[in-house]
Amino acid sequence: MEAGHPLVGLTGGIACGKSTVAAYLREKGYPVINADRVGHIVLNPGQLAYDQILETFGDGILTENKEINRKALGNIIFNDGKAREQLNQITHPPIAQLIEEWLLDLISFFDSGKPVFLEAALLIESQWRSRCDQIWVVTAPKDQILQRLQLRNGLTAEQTRARIDSQLRQEERLPYADEVLENQGLRADLLKQVDLALAQLEVTEN
Repeated sequence: MEAGHPLVGLTGGIACGKSTVAAYLREKGYPVINADRVGHIVLNPGQLAYDQILETFGDGILTENKEINRKALGNIIFNDGKAREQLNQITHPPIAQLIEEWLLDLISFFDSGKPVFLEAALLIESQWRSRCDQIWVVTAPKDQILQRLQLRNGLTAEQTRARIDSQLRQEERLPYADEVLENQGLRADLLKQVDLALAQLEVTEN
């Protein structure tokens, strides 16, 4: 609970439909913090993580504008567990700090009792799991995830599997779930589940 506001963690594997759920929640007027966007911010030049990442991975991951090329960095970390852990150790503290700041800003603008959602792929693995009053897990069939990821990101089948394998398996997230949102490919069906989960959340908090 964040100053009278329930904190709901929204998580799931890559390309499972988290962003669809998050966008719908925003449409309905709920504040949503996207941890991935926060992660992009801490990679910017001038941020603490920027210098540490260059020291660790070298300037070969920079664009011509001296910005971190996230695709190049991704090609390294999704194929090297040790490198991925190094990146997490560098980025997680500043990400957590920025999320805290955003939470404080958000709750000052909304009436007490309004749920705040934190969309984070690594929610279960991070400190935020224990901070959440509820955890919602979005799932999707693996073949659907593979197809969507290849089309959306232009990845090869091998690159796609490497990204999927770098995260927890869907079944590993389920024990932590207060709500499971099953994305079978039909947006209307997924959003109907969101409405039901919101109604249940309101009952729980009241």
